[in-house]
Amino acid sequence: MMWLEVSVVADLAAVEALSALFEQHGEGGVAIDQPFFTDPEGEHFGIDSLRPAVIKTYLPDTEEGQTRLTRVREGLWHLRAFDLAPIADLQVRAVAEEDWANAWKEHYHPLRIGRLLIKPSWRRIAPEPGVLVVEIDPGMAFGTGIHQTTRMCLAALERLVEPGAIVLDQGTGSGILAVAAARLGAARVLARDIAEVAVEAAAANAALNGLSDRVEVRRVRAADSPQDQVFLTPDQPAADLILANIVATVLINLSAALASAAQPRATLIASGIIRERSAEVEAALEAVGFSITERLAEDEWVTLVAAHRASRRPDSL
Repeated sequence: MMWLEVSVVADLAAVEALSALFEQHGEGGVAIDQPFFTDPEGEHFGIDSLRPAVIKTYLPDTEEGQTRLTRVREGLWHLRAFDLAPIADLQVRAVAEEDWANAWKEHYHPLRIGRLLIKPSWRRIAPEPGVLVVEIDPGMAFGTGIHQTTRMCLAALERLVEPGAIVLDQGTGSGILAVAAARLGAARVLARDIAEVAVEAAAANAALNGLSDRVEVRRVRAADSPQDQVFLTPDQPAADLILANIVATVLINLSAALASAAQPRATLIASGIIRERSAEVEAALEAVGFSITERLAEDEWVTLVAAHRASRRPDSL
């Protein structure tokens, strides 16, 4: 199958808006690439936050994909009209599915975060005693641990997940956070995403790590109500820990639904937030019963850790 790789180079101030646009119309999530360097084992890395980012997504090379591409172009025109920040011309190129799935592998190296060692499935490493290995093959879904938002989520998760916990991973992507939560001792992880390729990748990565019995992957629809997107069904227990590495707009829209899926005193790790919009996300979360306990930041990105202080179903629902 052929796909359309859709990308644009933009100033960091425009990343949030472009990510929301690409998330709405793209397939498999949104990739945000910034120049970085890392040693072969992932112990040291650096990011040049002064250079522009590349925001990227994929569309099927079909009639439906062309319609979605038109909507992306229209949305990009509107963003430029607001003069939000420098945004280059949209780039579109056709790629074969195999090329999409494999071309980036040469740039993906192991990454150590606390007790976790995130490594590609095709790399052989003998881990040190006490190190928890998470093998990831993202395939055509996004989530390798390289991006700042994912790294901050993994660092917070490594500290905050408790043995036997029930975890909800909203917008699971490759399943990297869901698998890490299970590896850290979560008893049950409910992984959710709107993209079929993400659901397939997350399920495959759970199996790759021998955790299919604890990581339950389901697809939700973007057109569903926020409540349905978190898949709050009678067989889903309330979560002790919620992971949501998405974008600010989606976090705000899903805030009440995420609160309804939380146990009293549950913890939320919310990420994918550009610094300029963190106050909006904080206000939305506090309005539905969360109290912000930590604010983590790296370059232009913010991760919020919050404690749920209300009953499972806030009055706002």
